[in-house]
Amino acid sequence: MKYLETTLVFAAVQAAHMSINDARCTSNDHYVCYLPYFRQDETLPCSYAGTLISNDEATHHLFYWFYPTEDENAPVTIWLNGGPGASSTFANFLLNGPLEITHNSPSTSDYDVHLKAAGSWADISNMVFVD
Repeated sequence: MKYLETTLVFAAVQAAHMSINDARCTSNDHYVCYLPYFRQDETLPCSYAGTLISNDEATHHLFYWFYPTEDENAPVTIWLNGGPGASSTFANFLLNGPLEITHNSPSTSDYDVHLKAAGSWADISNMVFVD
């Protein structure tokens, strides 16, 4: 468990550092520049996603999705859904993240990814969703 705690603290510090030092949304290996089904008439919010090693042997990884806010004084919020089987990605796309997934037709494969109309926690905090 110590490795997991260290990893989460590192992720939060890195998230805060990225947002404070570069609110312009710099492209890197974890920068999210494209999402399938994202509406073309909207602008994708700045975000980074990837994996973090979560054990000493480097055989297990945690997935994260990070949304920096432009406010350099904003706090960092780490979101961990409860479980079992409750993914933080659920919260990212259906609860408090800036993006939302909706079903847009009778077909089971037609979905839209779009900006949430009511805003999100990422408007006021640097959000890190961890799975």
